[in-house]
Amino acid sequence: MVEMGNRSVVFVCFFSVLALSAFLLTPGWLAAAPAGEQESLTLEQCIELARDRNLSLIKAGLQKKTAASMASAARKDMFPKLSTRYSYRGLRDQETVTLGGRTFPVTSRDNFAWDVTLTQPVFQGGYLWNRFRAAELDTDLAEKRVRQVVNELVRNVKTAYFRVLEKDEIKREAAAAVDRLDAHLRDAQGFYDVGLIPRHGLLQSKVELAQAKQDRIYADHEAKLARSRLNLLLRQDLGAPLILETRMDFVPYHPDLKELQETAIEHRPEIQAARLHIEKARREVRAAKAAYWPRFDLTASYMKNGTDFGLTENPYGDLENAQVMLSAYWEFWAWGQTKDRVAAASYRLSDAETALQEIMDQVAFEVKEAWLRLRDAEAYVEVAELSLAHARENYRLNTERYRQQVATTTDVTDAQALLTKARTRYFNAISGHMTAKARLDYAVGRGVSASDP
Repeated sequence: MVEMGNRSVVFVCFFSVLALSAFLLTPGWLAAAPAGEQESLTLEQCIELARDRNLSLIKAGLQKKTAASMASAARKDMFPKLSTRYSYRGLRDQETVTLGGRTFPVTSRDNFAWDVTLTQPVFQGGYLWNRFRAAELDTDLAEKRVRQVVNELVRNVKTAYFRVLEKDEIKREAAAAVDRLDAHLRDAQGFYDVGLIPRHGLLQSKVELAQAKQDRIYADHEAKLARSRLNLLLRQDLGAPLILETRMDFVPYHPDLKELQETAIEHRPEIQAARLHIEKARREVRAAKAAYWPRFDLTASYMKNGTDFGLTENPYGDLENAQVMLSAYWEFWAWGQTKDRVAAASYRLSDAETALQEIMDQVAFEVKEAWLRLRDAEAYVEVAELSLAHARENYRLNTERYRQQVATTTDVTDAQALLTKARTRYFNAISGHMTAKARLDYAVGRGVSASDP
């Protein structure tokens, strides 16, 4: 009975393991975990991910909200304000007045007062209005800062994306070089075995293959590092797998330099921000000049005075009263402080105007530099394509000549090295052209989306 019981337990465990294995090995189970990790990403998707997660963009967005709140507060300075005050005054002796030789008290030793006041600024020389408009311009400036961060982020993501594509192609070329040299080593081994080549020719083939394997390891590390840079911009794990959809294709692009510079003057966030700085400086000049004018305020108050905490009794005067008052205040002499403040604001205005011209010159230079680099990159691609075609034909001819024993191992390995170098330069040229296009888009201001980031 004990043996039958033990066998039953063994059978149950055995079938349980089979059932669990069948469940784990089903196609649906296998595909469930890595499916999300292996999803390919387009350049546009990478840009959207970076925009959603970038800390600098989040900070710029918070600064924009801060500026908007400050503008709202400045606008409300022009609205009427309601305030209240409750006070207590305790006297050692009652205040008195003497009439006809007799002394009469006019206050209590305990005095309580409460009032509610409504204050409305009437005229302050335009100070409140210009301060509000300057605060609104701060909000616009914060929004331009957001767009500037977006423009820079898009350029950085594009550059990192194209870098990954370039390093992947170089990695594949390094693997192809190993395969070519491995095939050559097999040919050399066969020729050596039948005595057609000396031993140093075989050893040279082995050394070249070992060097190619080292180059493949280095290319693999460079590809991983490029992915880490892109993952850093996407704010995800540096070792997260990335499958990119875009291929390295050469698409000629010949824009007009004058049109690009005009577009940049209109769309670059830095230029837009500089213009806003000028308008803000003008508002600050007007706000400083407001001190030359008198200030008018309108107040309306309701007051209660009493001798008890609840303000229910006042035998010495009115228990409650109300008043309306229009007041004027004018500081007409302050040792020239207003004049100094106006001068300082005027200097800031001149500085902002100078800064705008400086930024426009810098942007025009950046556009021309990016345009020239794009033209150079296109010319480089054309030369690299021609060089690659020659290197392929050279390698093919030397491989055939070696198999016919009219070429040496050095001829084949040199041709192989030239082919690898030509393919690497071709991929560098394609990546350089795509990167130059991204830099031109940044210089022109095309990295900023029409929608609010």
